[in-house]
Amino acid sequence: MSLNIVKTIHLLGVAMMMMSLGGLALHSMNGGTKENNPSRKLAAAIHGTGLLLVLGAGLHMIGGYASLNHGLLGAKLLIWLVLGGAVALAQRGAGPARLVWFIGPLLVAVAAILGGAMRDAGTTAPDAPPAEAKADQG
Repeated sequence: MSLNIVKTIHLLGVAMMMMSLGGLALHSMNGGTKENNPSRKLAAAIHGTGLLLVLGAGLHMIGGYASLNHGLLGAKLLIWLVLGGAVALAQRGAGPARLVWFIGPLLVAVAAILGGAMRDAGTTAPDAPPAEAKADQG
């Protein structure tokens, strides 16, 4: 599968995850509860689907390039777990929801920076084929 398609799937998952987290957090910050949120299950389903897309596409991008003991990979997986649990925190009232509202995007930014660091360290699939492969094709 093309790396651009995999990156697009990965970013679609991030968008789904953050959209649902934002919606749930905003509902709670406006005084809503789990009981009076008719879209709670839909938001949780979108969040879970986004998490699966992020994990699947992320692992596909890593491929055979990184060992599972790589520290940057561990940090990204920890962020993935925190954002996965944030869906419950976003529904616990205005205070925790506000925390999710501000910390969630920061965690996504840190994960993006770690992804760039992994690419620069050679632990993920390169963005383009090596120069030798381009010369062979031409």
